[in-house]
Amino acid sequence: MKFKNIKTGNIINVHHRLLPIFKFVIRSDEYVFLNDDLEHWITLNGGKNEKGEGKGQHVLINGSGTIIGGAGGKLNGTTLGGVKTKSKDVAKPKESETIITEPETEPEKEVKPKVPQIPEGKSGDFHSKTANELSENAKTSSQHLQAKNAHAVAANNISRKEFPEIWAHHYEQYKYHEEEYKKTKNEESKKIKEEFKKSEEGKQFTEAKNKYKKQTYQQIKDDFAKNFNLIIENGMGEEKKAQEKWKEYVKLKMSGNLEEANKVYSEYQQFSKKNPLLPKKQYNLNEKNVSSTYMREILGHVDSSFSDMEARGFDIKSAMAKGKVSFAPSPASTKSYGTAWQKDGIGFFAINPTLLKESTLLEIKERSQKRKEKGLPVWTVDERMGDPLRSTIVHEVSHALGLQKNINSPDKLGNTLQKLYDEGKLVGEKPIPEHLKGYYAINYWILHNISEYATTNIKETDAELCAYVTAKNYVTGTLPKELEDHVYELFGKK
Repeated sequence: MKFKNIKTGNIINVHHRLLPIFKFVIRSDEYVFLNDDLEHWITLNGGKNEKGEGKGQHVLINGSGTIIGGAGGKLNGTTLGGVKTKSKDVAKPKESETIITEPETEPEKEVKPKVPQIPEGKSGDFHSKTANELSENAKTSSQHLQAKNAHAVAANNISRKEFPEIWAHHYEQYKYHEEEYKKTKNEESKKIKEEFKKSEEGKQFTEAKNKYKKQTYQQIKDDFAKNFNLIIENGMGEEKKAQEKWKEYVKLKMSGNLEEANKVYSEYQQFSKKNPLLPKKQYNLNEKNVSSTYMREILGHVDSSFSDMEARGFDIKSAMAKGKVSFAPSPASTKSYGTAWQKDGIGFFAINPTLLKESTLLEIKERSQKRKEKGLPVWTVDERMGDPLRSTIVHEVSHALGLQKNINSPDKLGNTLQKLYDEGKLVGEKPIPEHLKGYYAINYWILHNISEYATTNIKETDAELCAYVTAKNYVTGTLPKELEDHVYELFGKK
């Protein structure tokens, strides 16, 4: 590195290793750092005298031919004509000038480290090559995940004793791709979240989520009863107060104050009392906590889904009047996005709040894309329609309403499907193979025209069909008219 004395113009060359020492012995008002990659030394008025000794003055010039050092600083600032610089030839040099330039060095070529390879025919050869190929092309999170898994397989198929370096290479690559997967996954997730928020769908999603943010339970209950004939149950427990009373009870009991402890225990039981119609895990919508907030957000989406259906000709209020349907402020099953059940003549449904997370929506989208790439049928209807939360709400409401004894929607659907099959009207995306008959033929049609989950049983066929036909982007006539009419009858569309 070069430093120039401001007063004298002299240039000092300092090796980078000596910089820590050099910076303590120079004054910042005396020297300035030079950073011109094109600067180099030349000799002015060069030649040899009678004794054969060289004459002339050594000066340092920059890329434009301006003297910036040497000759005691007397020539600093002078621009030389006809000087061959590293960037271009200004003009032909004079005979009296001897030009001394530093030898040109070619830029160092990037040399990729040689990837250790197992000799062909040895155990683990194929897995090792596959993992290394995947590493070279890994850019997205899914590619890094694929490479990570491939290196794990490669390491498991290699003899660590025979090829320790190669085994270590695959282990290191496994760890590398694990970190890159997390990093790229996070970046992709952020990008998708931002795009989703700016989209029309994202704005509607946010609007629905905030609709019941501040209302009391009674206000929410009255609103849904008036607009949709939907019952909104409430968890009776007050979780926070119950926890406080339990701690107080334990403390009193440990201190020996049993009389007071028994009084506090009675208060604890009141706060922890559950609504007998709901699952053990239930939330009180009047409480201000994360769980209750999630339930309010879910209710906003229930309202949005029903309002959208009504705008397209479905009569939700009349449909719900045919039975008794209630929303349960419960997280549903941890293994599913929603659940429904019948109890005391009421059809209940609950939605898992994980569907409110952009990360969950991203996972569903990725899973759908992978199935598509493999040529597999859609797993659930939301993969066709691209609306996981709405599809889940309608799916579970279809169970809650359709399974009531006076409606029995699944049985009606079973009869309709059998009739369509008998009449040869089950047509759609894929024709039914001739060798399939009866139940197997109908199931094949359901698999390729509704979803794979719809083949579980006739109840799920009914719920998936309802989620499909009621979707905003469903095209009338995609399925046989008799199946569309089945859904219209359940949800009151004429």
